Amino acid sequence: MKKIISFLLCFILILPLFSFSQEEDEEDNYNKIRIVVFDFEYSGGFNRYTANALSESFRTKLGEKAIFEVIDRKVVEKAIKEMKFQSTMVKESDPNVIKFGEQLAVKIGVFSSISKTYDKVTINVRVVDMETGVSFINKVQEVPSQNEIRNALDNLAEEITKEAEKRKIKLSEIKKLYARKKYKDALDKMKLYEKYKKPSPASSELKMKIIAEYSELVLKDLEIALDLKKFEAVEVGILEYRDNFGIDDRIQNLEERFKLEKGKEYYKRAKIRYDNGDYEEAYKFAIEAAKSDPTKKEYKELATRINNKLEEKRAKEDIENLKKKQIEEKMKKIKHGGIDIYYNVYIPADNSLSKNPDISGCGLGLMIPFGKNVIFYNRVTFSGINLNGFNFFSFHEGLRFHWTLTTFLDVYFQGGWNITPQSIQVNDNFSFKVSDRPIRFGGFGGEGGIGFKIIILPYFSVFAEALYFNNSYGINYIDRSFVHFNAGISFGLF
Repeated sequence: MKKIISFLLCFILILPLFSFSQEEDEEDNYNKIRIVVFDFEYSGGFNRYTANALSESFRTKLGEKAIFEVIDRKVVEKAIKEMKFQSTMVKESDPNVIKFGEQLAVKIGVFSSISKTYDKVTINVRVVDMETGVSFINKVQEVPSQNEIRNALDNLAEEITKEAEKRKIKLSEIKKLYARKKYKDALDKMKLYEKYKKPSPASSELKMKIIAEYSELVLKDLEIALDLKKFEAVEVGILEYRDNFGIDDRIQNLEERFKLEKGKEYYKRAKIRYDNGDYEEAYKFAIEAAKSDPTKKEYKELATRINNKLEEKRAKEDIENLKKKQIEEKMKKIKHGGIDIYYNVYIPADNSLSKNPDISGCGLGLMIPFGKNVIFYNRVTFSGINLNGFNFFSFHEGLRFHWTLTTFLDVYFQGGWNITPQSIQVNDNFSFKVSDRPIRFGGFGGEGGIGFKIIILPYFSVFAEALYFNNSYGINYIDRSFVHFNAGISFGLF
């Protein structure tokens, strides 16, 4: 009696394993894709015998693939005669294709043609789902010579196999994914399974189990995300849930809770940002709060209030931008090149003269723009020494670097050289006269200084500047080190 009970227990334990193994074997056979390969249509350099030989070679190559069960050519020919089926390159969704597929219980049909132009061979292949009549591979392959046809057929067979592999999904694979709780992968595979195969009671039951457990897991994750106020993730998750599992009471309840909590939180965030003056961000949150819960008047009122602030802010910005633009336009119209007329005063900057002479006069200058912020200046100054009424000329040239700060103020730095072409002798009693020596440069040296212009009109301004210059010629000449003050008017011409 004990032996009988032990045998029965072992049988009960082994039976499910045997059944599962048998189920997989049956499914492997069932999942072999029945495929029909029609003879090549031929033209231009090919005859029926060559085309039939190539067709048979193509069948053999596909038959070598483990996933295909290739229908014998004789069976195909018999069905073609009985149904008067045209095995030419068929049109999309041809109802005759579907009837032929039902007759032979095939899933895939391969329609091909081959032609030759000079040495170039063209192979045209269309692979059709015989249950729908819709093609899923349309390939035109050009082969440089007939010797390459076999290789081309090998490549086409590989491509057809890869595409067919996507359609060959075993229910046992989905069961394994489900057993390992890989619900998402299992559901994705199930969708493909149902796309390429007719649902069975077993597949429908498995799908319901996957959906039940997967949806429960997704709902828990969404509730956790909602507790953590990860509203964007929850919103995406709800959409994915609807797409995968449809609409049920659980997701509807979660969605209602999501809208209420999102509205409260976003309203709070909007108020904080509004109080801090960050109206752009505040408005985004206020609008989202109003969308989440349209029944709350305070959400809409806050959004309206923020929007009014935004409009005020934008109006001010528009006015400021307009003013800036007007200033820029005015600054573009300012003429920096032209003629300067000025009064000047010289003050000795060293101890070369024990008595400071009173030197002053006037000058005329030509200002030539040289780039955006650079001006070349050329001036002549006529000055008088009031101690004894002696007069002399000096010339000044150099570069001015200027910056227009506003529409009425321009500041600049300039540097260059100066020349006094007439010698001026200084006697011991500090009287001045033209030197008795031959006329030569009385002084030559560098100068530099700063100044500013007040712009009254784009073509008229007044200026003042202070320059320091030093002449290096002659011990007894007046042209030594001076600070030179100029003030005058400027006429802008270009």
